[in-house]
Amino acid sequence: MDNYPDRYLYDEPPREIDLFTQSTIIFGEMLNQIGWVFLGFGMIFFWVGEAVSGFENILINTKRWEKTEGTIDQVLGTNSTINEVDVFQYNYSFKLNGKIYAGQSFTTGKLLSRVRIALN
Repeated sequence: MDNYPDRYLYDEPPREIDLFTQSTIIFGEMLNQIGWVFLGFGMIFFWVGEAVSGFENILINTKRWEKTEGTIDQVLGTNSTINEVDVFQYNYSFKLNGKIYAGQSFTTGKLLSRVRIALN
């Protein structure tokens, strides 16, 4: 005890400590601090992605969707499988506001005879 000056033994709180010691007390050792930085940086992407998807859902749900009847013009086997389940290609067409639209869709494992189409 004789090696320490009296001020180290009897200082009243609050005692001043350096920034490194403060950060070690709050955030842990160096490996923990790296983890906090990694978490903080990752949270930027999480919150931005969450905000974008939330706004996207609001915009999609406010659109007025029109329904129309369409026809499946052709069903083709693709010679492809996903998890050992066959993939089928559907070529379809439909008419909306006097204009004919055509496209293709894919499904696995089942042949469809009716398809519902909703457009904005």
